[in-house]
This record gives sequence, C-alpha cells and structure tokens, in this order.
Amino acid sequence: MTSLVVLNDALDSHSNLRFIFLCMEWSMHGGLWLIFSSFIFLISMRYNFSLNTRYELAVLTFGLCVDLVIVGIIKGTVRRSRPPFDIKDQLYEAPLVDKFSFPSGHSSRGAMLSVLCLAFCPFSHFITLIVKSFPFILGASRICIGRHYVSDVMMGLLLGYAEGNFVQYLPLHTVNLLKQMFPTIFGVNE
Repeated sequence: MTSLVVLNDALDSHSNLRFIFLCMEWSMHGGLWLIFSSFIFLISMRYNFSLNTRYELAVLTFGLCVDLVIVGIIKGTVRRSRPPFDIKDQLYEAPLVDKFSFPSGHSSRGAMLSVLCLAFCPFSHFITLIVKSFPFILGASRICIGRHYVSDVMMGLLLGYAEGNFVQYLPLHTVNLLKQMFPTIFGVNE
C-alpha cells in the first residue's frame, strides 16, 4: 500500500507521466466513443458504405452500448468507492456511476476495442502486439493514477474481452434490417 502512495505522490497533478496517463484515460472515454462511432455508423448507413464496413461499425456501436450498460449496472450495484489516493480530476464523469470504482470501464472498453480491432483489421505482427498490449497498459495506468484497485482493472479486462467476443455474434443482416425499419434515419437500401 505504501508503494502505491509513493507512486501516486510521484504522479502528482503536475507530472508529465500523469498527463500521459490522463491522455490514455481520455482516449477511452465511453461517451466520446459512443458519440463518434454512432455518427460514423450513421454516415456509413446513409451513404451506403460497403456491407462489411457498415456491419463492423454496427458491431462497434452495439459493443460500446453493451459495455456502458453492463459497466453502469455493475458499478451502480456494487458501489465500490474509488481508492482514497485518487486525485479527483476526472473529466466528463457520468454523475451516477463514475464516482464508483468496480469494474474499470476504461479497462473493459480498451479490452473490447482491442478484440474488435484485431477481429476486423488485419495488422502486421508488430501492430498486433501493440493492440494486444494496449488494454494492459491502460489498466496499469488506471491503477497508477489512483482511479482503480487492481481487482477493478482485472474485472474490467475480463468483462471487455467477453463483450468483444459476444458482440461479434450480431447477425450481418442487422444492418439491412435497420435500413428497412428506419429509412428516415438510415436511408434506403441500394
């Protein structure tokens, strides 16, 4: 415990490393991901991008919704307080659940996005290694800046890997079904 306090003191609000960790935090913000993925998905549907592209964006948006709902329900149910050494400088918190710690939503989102990225995008071995490592680095950063306990991050990672694999079962025909059901929003089929 004392080593975490020492590490947290080293990562005070003015350190460069803390700024890097905060940038990682902002890069996995659920609200921003949901807004941007929904917008890009809507554009892909309206302008009839390829079926695979529309499907992958549908899976991404669906996955983000699933992640936010599951993490929100668990946080609201468990209601574990954040560690006492957390510096209260988190931006754009969801007022009802972001004051709670378990599980780490950033870790679950990072793991889910890693799974989807590797499933949908062919990468070189080096980039694949980076994509696979990112959720663990992100999780470590969440612990280092005092936002979460180790168990919060571990549960977030497990949850995210499960979500990433689950949402890929979304049927391909969902994309065309959405266009048929909501032509005003998604446009008409080609």
